[in-house]
Amino acid sequence: MKRIAKVLSVILLLFHSQNAVNANSVMTEFVIAPYLLEVDKESATVAFHLENRMNVEVLIHDNDQIISFKSEEPSRSHFIKISGLQSGRTYNYQVICGNGIVKTPPIDNAYQIRTACNKGESFSFVVFGDPRPGENQTNKHHKKVIERVIQNEPSFILVLGDMVDDGADLELWEAFFLTEKNLLGKAAIYPVIGDNDFVQGKGLVKHFFPVLERGYYHFKWGDVHFFGLNAWDSRGFQSKSELDAQSEQLKWLESQLSKEEVQNSLYRIVFLHDPVLISRGYSSEILKSVWEPVFSRYNVDLVFSSWHMYERSQHNGIRYIISGGGGAELIWLSKNPDYSSQAEAKNYHFCRVDVNAGAMTISAIDINDTILDSFTISPKNKTTRNTPNLNKIAKKVRQEIFIKGDKGSSLLTIHLFSCSCSYCHKLLNGILDKLAKQYQISLKVYSYNLELHENIYDLLLSAGADFGRQNSGIPSLFLGKRAFYGKEEIENNLENEFNTFRQNPEAYVNTSIVPFKVLRDTKYIKENTFDKLSFVEVFKAGLLDGVRPGVLISLMVLIAFLILTAGSPRAFFIMGLTFLLTMFLLYMVIGLVFFNVALIISEMRHIAIVIKWVLLLSVILLAVVSKIDRIKSLKSYSDKINSQLLQLSQLFQNISINVPTAFILGAIIAGMDLACKGQIYMSIVTMILEPTYRAKSVKYLSLYNLAFMLPIIFIYFMIFTGIILRKTPCVTVKKEKF
Repeated sequence: MKRIAKVLSVILLLFHSQNAVNANSVMTEFVIAPYLLEVDKESATVAFHLENRMNVEVLIHDNDQIISFKSEEPSRSHFIKISGLQSGRTYNYQVICGNGIVKTPPIDNAYQIRTACNKGESFSFVVFGDPRPGENQTNKHHKKVIERVIQNEPSFILVLGDMVDDGADLELWEAFFLTEKNLLGKAAIYPVIGDNDFVQGKGLVKHFFPVLERGYYHFKWGDVHFFGLNAWDSRGFQSKSELDAQSEQLKWLESQLSKEEVQNSLYRIVFLHDPVLISRGYSSEILKSVWEPVFSRYNVDLVFSSWHMYERSQHNGIRYIISGGGGAELIWLSKNPDYSSQAEAKNYHFCRVDVNAGAMTISAIDINDTILDSFTISPKNKTTRNTPNLNKIAKKVRQEIFIKGDKGSSLLTIHLFSCSCSYCHKLLNGILDKLAKQYQISLKVYSYNLELHENIYDLLLSAGADFGRQNSGIPSLFLGKRAFYGKEEIENNLENEFNTFRQNPEAYVNTSIVPFKVLRDTKYIKENTFDKLSFVEVFKAGLLDGVRPGVLISLMVLIAFLILTAGSPRAFFIMGLTFLLTMFLLYMVIGLVFFNVALIISEMRHIAIVIKWVLLLSVILLAVVSKIDRIKSLKSYSDKINSQLLQLSQLFQNISINVPTAFILGAIIAGMDLACKGQIYMSIVTMILEPTYRAKSVKYLSLYNLAFMLPIIFIYFMIFTGIILRKTPCVTVKKEKF
């Protein structure tokens, strides 16, 4: 009977029965106490629910003035729209129901409306998910979270779904609102639907939060835009028509995000129930493949979602925060090796977000007031003064090269990013010229030397974003709508692209992408590119770059050293070790101040080439002289010749001469090898000056340089081993006759 009575109560509450009310039966309590919805700079909604139908009045205290807002008709559920407010103000309000039978205390600070602030003003809000009891079967963890949240006095809260275990059970909703009563009376709640709230359409969540009738919505606070999305079970029962690229929800999101006001705002924040990306939980393939590119394309800064833990990660310049420690059981699954997190914790917690004009700080705080994680992000909107005008930079730093085809041939524009590598020179000075003549095409090549200035790397990242590709390969070539990275891609695709252009030049040009027209936040692209790196990937890149043709010069010099010092294992070891250590240390120094060193080397490239060959020939000559010396001394040539050659050999085998010689040659070769560095190396050295990434950048740089030198080190120790074995006398055992 009790269950039947409760069901009848729910029906009466939701459908606003028109039965008359006996005043003697009216309860003196709210079924659900007042809570705030849809607060903006000028208005707010005061919501509450009663046991019986009543007319109600909400009084707004504005200094000495009292403004009254009344319901249109008696009801049990009320959503009273308050208007005419001023931004950034605090108003006390009082709710009076019937003839005052049910009401809140007058001028009680527990019931306040704090309107949204203006642009440039600071504010704080709180985020948490899964506040339901769950397997704990108790609200005690949720209560502790709310106690700590109240102490932080947020302007509003984002609730990431799963507010109750069974969204169709009114008692559970009453318990939820009772726990949050002291918070929601003056901090607006902005929720999204969780699967437990929805219960396959049987949940009551939309009756308490009318904004969720459609499932998704947008609001603005200060200069931050928020987008609550409807993804309550994207891995299971939720219809894909609500989630795919053709869904009304995603079309709406793109239309909202693409607005100039949104793109020019300080921050764009998305919040939803299901994780898009997560390491210790379950993510959705459709959210990763369809929604994540939209977030990236429209410069979303933060994505909040819920799972039973805390986790922070970054992908494509977007921070993904998992905050599901609001009350339900905590879950700690095995880590996904394909997706790494930057911070994680298995604690009941909430996230406090402090927004200022120049920064937004996100802190995960547990129920003991321990800060589990804290980080700060800067605005990445289009109009920020810190974003360089890449189009102007491109025009300033690029070198324009015109390659003539046949008379009257069509003109194809190419953007080429290169360094001083041999294939880069071959491509610019031979391959493109040959293809232009072969396909009767004139070329306008905009050439960018990555070694000249850090902003050229920004241009490369911006072009990659324009063409929809971020890869690792030098040279990088952009034309039409295609991007090719590295020697292999260029050789496999460039001729086909020329042929496509030749077939219909006008259509090709009309559909071509023009880079640098869109202002890109390359700082975030750099961070994202760097965050994707791993120690294995860095080691592999260093090893591959170490076997490029440019490094062969180092090997030749080392071999010449080995021939020169072959007669003395001790001198060989010291000289070779000096050579290798010098190269490694110089590689580290060059990496730490890459662009300054690269610019000097680039400006002195022709002088460096002369020095390189003079030194190489000198070492080879010395090696030959040393070898002749040994041969002649073994054959007992004239004492005079032997004496002169032996003195010359001993001179260069003397440690005091060998060590400085090895140091100088190692330094010169290290500078020359700069052209052999690939794009992953660029990803590392550009983050050296970033305080947050400096320590990891230095580690990556050390590993990369070690891997880069491995071929040289390998050959060195192979020949050293051979010399040692040659010097070791063979021991023969003489057989005795018995």
